[in-house]
Amino acid sequence: TANFFGFIITAERVPQTLAEMIMGFTESKVVVMFIVLGMLLVLGTFLDNVAALVLFVPTMMRVVQDMHIDPVFFGVFTIIALAVGQFTPPVGLNLFIASNIAKVKFESVVMRTLPYLDAHMQFIERMLVICPQRNVAELQEKWQGRIRLDFYTDEQLLEGESLPEDHTTRNFYLRCLLMQKAPLDDVFIMTDDDYRPLVPVTQEFFVRSGRYQTYYCYDLRQWRGTQGDYTSYDRSMFRTRDFLTANALPTLQYSSHQPQIIDRKLYLDMLAEYPDIMMQGLDEWSTYFNRCIAKYPAQFAVRRYCAACWPGAVSDWQLWCEPESLVFENFYDALYEENRVFAGLSKEYDSETHAVDAAEKIRRWSAELAKQKAERSAMQTYAEMYRDRYYRLPEFLLTVQEGQPVLTVPALLYLPAGAVIRLPLLTDDAARAVTEPVVYSIDDENGRHIMQPREVIPAEVDRGVPPEMILPLPPYAFRGILTVSCGECMVHCALSCV
Repeated sequence: TANFFGFIITAERVPQTLAEMIMGFTESKVVVMFIVLGMLLVLGTFLDNVAALVLFVPTMMRVVQDMHIDPVFFGVFTIIALAVGQFTPPVGLNLFIASNIAKVKFESVVMRTLPYLDAHMQFIERMLVICPQRNVAELQEKWQGRIRLDFYTDEQLLEGESLPEDHTTRNFYLRCLLMQKAPLDDVFIMTDDDYRPLVPVTQEFFVRSGRYQTYYCYDLRQWRGTQGDYTSYDRSMFRTRDFLTANALPTLQYSSHQPQIIDRKLYLDMLAEYPDIMMQGLDEWSTYFNRCIAKYPAQFAVRRYCAACWPGAVSDWQLWCEPESLVFENFYDALYEENRVFAGLSKEYDSETHAVDAAEKIRRWSAELAKQKAERSAMQTYAEMYRDRYYRLPEFLLTVQEGQPVLTVPALLYLPAGAVIRLPLLTDDAARAVTEPVVYSIDDENGRHIMQPREVIPAEVDRGVPPEMILPLPPYAFRGILTVSCGECMVHCALSCV
């Protein structure tokens, strides 16, 4: 359909005719771009990108040049408009591509993880797989390993009920239904389909000296999230923090992205004590373990997590604690791409090469952890140096005076090259209500942009954490200026990246 339509509009000289009409209609750049936008959306609806670009761009370049429109801007504008058009029926070429990309089959993910569990968790003999009915037959047919697979389907869990739209609300609700309905053992290991053991794991990892071993990765009171664009996961962590705090429970974060042991009766006791939480979108791990540890401290041992690749990159957030050891891998396909931490290593299980690959993964991830630890140490050294020189801490402050935002920044800032630095913006109550963005950028001493302007809006940041300015720094040394503004207030901080 797209190619045939391209032949028709070429034969009829439609683009050339439209260009002549535009030049005779208006001399306004804005009006021209709106007209171009409409044309591109229509073309993108019927044509593939290559045909649309070949037909449209050469014809329109005369208009672009005569109207003194930036060709780079026009090129970016054209690509984006065509992309939008290609998601639009009746043809919707990109819809077909997107649907294929999205179909990362559940059974494929499970089948890639099962060999790791089969080989390195020998004490597991049976696994209850929760999945849609459509996946059962293929999993039964393909899996030939030692672990016996039993199935309980989403359809059996839901019994015709609809699922919440929010990801974490849906996830917590399903876990609660699982505890209530599924044929689970009294005590079992709960895991997601992408948690892979790197080394042999015995039952003592989960139960030792009669105590359940629990593994935390953060303190929810310190969780910052992706400021400016909170994910469903971030909001779940905030809700869980508020729930635990309101009920005078500990606030450690146990969503450590590794298998953990669950006592079904204790989980059901939690649901009986808090019957309204099933649809609140809480974290299933942190609610359960914090309640259990508060009520039955003698039955649980609290330990640091043992997972590599959580977070997927150590620069995603500042680690609150380092892993106790690296026993599991939280698998991300993207980490095996070129220039990523596991580039060149196999994503699939191979009994002959696994030991060498696992040792290399542990080495590389340990190096990533050591790098962030060194960056934290450098920032601590800088803070102490600044305090000794200026008799105060190097703080970034936002206050409101006479109804206007006022910014205060340190005189100078030393930062480690190649790091992603998070600078907390301390605020008073009035400043937390500021709806104007705090905009910040970095230029070097020659005026070249090192970091394009970013922004954070204090009023949109969760009240439990301070706003942060997030600075991704280049991997080389330079001197420059950090510029921070809010409303009419603008301040500068000398910066040295070392």
